[in-house]
Amino acid sequence: MASGLTSPVGAAHAGDGSGRLFIADQPGQIRVINSNGILLPAAFLDVSSQLVTLGFAGPNTFDERGLLSVAFHPDFSTNGRFYTYTSQPLDGPADFTVPMPAGVDHNHQAVITEWTAGNPASNVFSGTSRQLMRIDEPQFNHDGGAVAFGPDGNLYISLGDGGSANDVADGHTAGLGNGQDRTNVLGTILRIDVDGSDSDNGAYGIPGSNPFTSDASVPDEIFAYGFRNPWQFSFDDGPGGTHRLFVGDVGQNLFEEVSIVASGGNYGWNRREGSHPFDPDNPNTVPATGPTTGPSGEPLIDPVIEYFNAKHPDVQAGDPNGRSVVAGHVYRGSNHGLSDLVGTFVFGDWSTQFGSPDGSVFTSRETAPGVFDLTEHMVDLGIGPQRLGRYLLSFGEDERGAIYFLTNQTGTPFGASGQVFRLVPEPAALTCLAAMGMLGLRRRR
Repeated sequence: MASGLTSPVGAAHAGDGSGRLFIADQPGQIRVINSNGILLPAAFLDVSSQLVTLGFAGPNTFDERGLLSVAFHPDFSTNGRFYTYTSQPLDGPADFTVPMPAGVDHNHQAVITEWTAGNPASNVFSGTSRQLMRIDEPQFNHDGGAVAFGPDGNLYISLGDGGSANDVADGHTAGLGNGQDRTNVLGTILRIDVDGSDSDNGAYGIPGSNPFTSDASVPDEIFAYGFRNPWQFSFDDGPGGTHRLFVGDVGQNLFEEVSIVASGGNYGWNRREGSHPFDPDNPNTVPATGPTTGPSGEPLIDPVIEYFNAKHPDVQAGDPNGRSVVAGHVYRGSNHGLSDLVGTFVFGDWSTQFGSPDGSVFTSRETAPGVFDLTEHMVDLGIGPQRLGRYLLSFGEDERGAIYFLTNQTGTPFGASGQVFRLVPEPAALTCLAAMGMLGLRRRR
């Protein structure tokens, strides 16, 4: 559907009937794919000047910061409001922070911004903005970075544990890690009311049903916690959907996971990696035993989908594996050729290895209540079934429920190898697939 992007890491539709798909490109631009499937040349919004300098080890190197996602208010067509998650320098007072050693600064700030377009139908933004929150981040990585509206009309925000590894470093709570420390917002999913104003900074509201509002030691915004790096999430909110929240949480060294997240839940990190005990002092070995409850005795909730990280010593040829899970969407589209996928969670993994683009594509179907299978697929990019052969960065969904794959060849926020593909049935005319940037799915046999 689109080529010439850099690192497309987020995609969202406006819900306004326009058929547009808005692509968040990590270096700082939001681009528009119109209803005819054409990537418009002008950026809808450019926030590149607001970002930290990308490339954690210099130009052309990996980074998890940038413009990471965009979400549109359910009433965007009338109020023009949409929201971004960006990584910015330490330029303003933080609404949430974690202590650092004397003389050591945080790496950057995660910033949630509300934008109001004067003309919601325009393909180039003109309007106003205001910041909803700034969050101090101790390291460059594990930012989470997704924003999306739930079926309840509230805005959900994913935040990683603050970075480094094992949830043990400067800016991480000793003994607990940020994932298990409910007194700070790192390692959580937040839920806020963008139409309210009763937050501590007055910029947004707190939903009355948030689970920890009666505990003064816990930020009111926290919806769920115990996450390492919840890079992507989505709601099953299409026709016939269950409205459940699917969250992909990137693992440390051994396991990748997807959880169905509910209000108040503790999803285990760093007491567990996936459904297994975890020892931050020995992350390459699964302990024989480990805790099953959190600091307050609450249960640790296991994922519904789990597979090996590519570094796991027990990975065998043909086993689904990868380095970083990428949550996708439950397919609820109306393409008759994909009717077998309805109700199936389509997701993937960034790559099986660093330094080589080898993303994986998976599907998972609920075979019994709370029980999900796992299938890896080959894809057809117009030259026959094969592995994706690209870094899989993210997924998107349009107003009709079609699913999009966001990819590039570098795995970095540099270059112009970013491409967006739309999932279509297989078999199909291969010349059409290649010309139109579509992607066919084939079960791995």
